[in-house]
Parts: sequence; structure tokens; C-alpha cells
Amino acid sequence: MEEQVQREPKACLVLLCGLPGAGKTSLAVALMKKKSIGHHHLAKNSSLASVDECPGVAACHLCYDDVIPRQLEMQMEGGESPYFNESTNQSSSVSPWKAYRQEILRCVDGILARLKSNKTLDATTVVDELQDISQCGREVWSKILTLIQDQINAKKEQNPRRTSSVVLFIDDNMYYRSMRHEYYQVAKKYSVGFCQVYLRCNTEVAVARNSQRRHGIPEETIRRMASRIEAPDRQVASWEKQSIHIDSEDSEKETTLSAIWDLITKALLDPVLPLEVVNAEEKEASRAACASSILHQADQSLRKCVTEAVTSAKDGGLLTRAELKALGSKVNNVRQAVLQKIRDGEVQPPPLAAMATDDTEQWRNFDAFIRDLFEKAQQTR
Repeated sequence: MEEQVQREPKACLVLLCGLPGAGKTSLAVALMKKKSIGHHHLAKNSSLASVDECPGVAACHLCYDDVIPRQLEMQMEGGESPYFNESTNQSSSVSPWKAYRQEILRCVDGILARLKSNKTLDATTVVDELQDISQCGREVWSKILTLIQDQINAKKEQNPRRTSSVVLFIDDNMYYRSMRHEYYQVAKKYSVGFCQVYLRCNTEVAVARNSQRRHGIPEETIRRMASRIEAPDRQVASWEKQSIHIDSEDSEKETTLSAIWDLITKALLDPVLPLEVVNAEEKEASRAACASSILHQADQSLRKCVTEAVTSAKDGGLLTRAELKALGSKVNNVRQAVLQKIRDGEVQPPPLAAMATDDTEQWRNFDAFIRDLFEKAQQTR
């Protein structure tokens, strides 16, 4: 029996970051073609398998170097030449290099939007649907969509089953935390997985590797980047909790690749919550904490009322021990009844700050309200 409702595929953004020459692209190739995804959680299989053997899992590689023209890469860390938006005939202060980067981010956002709504990723169709798109944007979207679609189609040829999960490796230096946070915000927007792989690499090693490239970047750029790089750190930014640091020389070891795929699997199964859900949870937690605090403070006031009632009767010397015990039981029942009314929302005490002390007017008003409730409840019993 065929599925009547086509479910949207899971998705995960995996940022591969580090210095130029650290081995990010080689790692992406190794992750996609050689090693394993922890799909024992995704496919209910107890063993690890190669990506090609994982039914429905499509791994795609998006390398910034394949999208941004080589001559613009030389403008990293500078080059504020004005960028001309051909669709609006307005000049912008954004450099061409930054403009390409912005379009890449926008395209990834668009890919996730289409995946979530089960729309086509056909480059021609998507680009034709876009409005007010510059030549730069048209070029970026066409390149990336063609690249992603080709990789997903290649996966389908190997395994014709419908894609259930898309893992998108985003390969770039991303030496500033703010660069990576933009992708975290996109992941939050669509409630997809998000994780980071940081390749540690000695600056001299990175410089040496870069010098052997046909189109390397200036050595000065790498050294400047090394001095400014902000490695993922969950202690600094809680949203970077799904991160792993690996040494460049260990990047293609089986243990390293397995550890990375385990992280990706965890991120797929624990996607970033959208902002409204997080806010709702925070508000509910805050409300619960506030309610708990009100009940606690009310109980403190009521216990004082109970103690005072019993002490006053005892000091009067008119009640026997048995009668004092009965009075204690009665006023304690009154305390519990008042608390239950507050808990059920039948009565609403005045606001009380969590840190309010008994020498503040706010506390005195609160205490007086609770005492009045206690006295009235006593009179009805």
C-alpha cells in the first residue's frame, strides 16, 4: 500500500570550518564516499554502514570555493569596491565577495524551504520563480541548485528509495562565530539539524599546503585569519553545543569519520527548535517558576498564621492540650485549603518579585492579602 502523505525529508546543516588548507574539502569527500552514518537510529539497524548503503540518506557537499569566483576570493579581508545590483540599478556598498556569500546563505535558506514543502530543486524552475534577483544571485542559485540536485540524483540512482534525510556539508573557513551563527539561524527557522566540525590545523602547515595549490590565497590572509579565528565553543555560545574539534592530520581516520557521523545523526534526531517554540517553552517555564514561587511564599505566610494562632491560644491558657492539638489540626487544614484555592486560580495574590524581602512594600501587601484569606477561611469553618 502506497503512502498517501509524502513526508518532508529530515535535513541537517553540517558546517566544516577551519583555516584554508586544513583539509575541509578532503574531509567532506571522505565523509560522503568512504565512511559511515550512524543510521542505526535512522534505519533501525544496529550497525554502521557506508552512506551509499543508507536507504534514503542523501549527503551533499557545498563548497564556497566552487561558487565564489576565484578572483573574488583574493578580496577576502578587504576589497570594499561597490557592488552593482543589476536588477534594481542601484549600487551597494557590499563588496562582490560579500555579495556572493550572502547569496549562498540565501540559497541554502531557499533549499531548506523547498525541502520542507517537498518542492522541486530544479535550478531552472527555481531561478525562474525568483523575483528581483541580481546576476550574482542568478549565478549562485543556478550553481548550487544544479550541484545539490546532481548529488541527490546520484544518490537516487544508487538507491531508488525516496530521500528521507538530506545532510548538507557546507565547506568554508567561517573563522568568525557570526558567520556560523547565520546558518544556525537558518536551521532554527526551519527546525532542522545543525552541527559543526572544526579542523584544527597548524598555521605553518596551512600556509605550506596553500602554497602548493594552483590558486592559493595570499599567505598574509591565512596568517591574519589564524590570529582572528573563533573556534566553536559551547562555553562561549550555547548554540554551538553540537560541535566537534578534530586535528587536521586525523581527519580521514575511520574513528574520526565515525565520530562525525555520530554527531550528524544526533543533530538529525535533535533538530534546532524554531524561535517561537523556544520562546513558548521559556514562557511556560517562567510561568511555572513564578507560580511555584507564589505558592511557596504564600505557604510561608500561612505557616506563620498557623503558628501565631496556636501560640496565641496556648498563651491564653484557656485550652487543654487536647484542644490545642485540635486547634492546630483545624488551622493547618485552613492553610491547606487556602493554598489549594491559590493553586486552582480561585484567588489571585498580588504580584511578588522572586527576590522581594519582608521589608518591602510589595511583600507587606502580599503578606496582608494572604493573612486576610486565612482569617476569612477560619471564620467559615
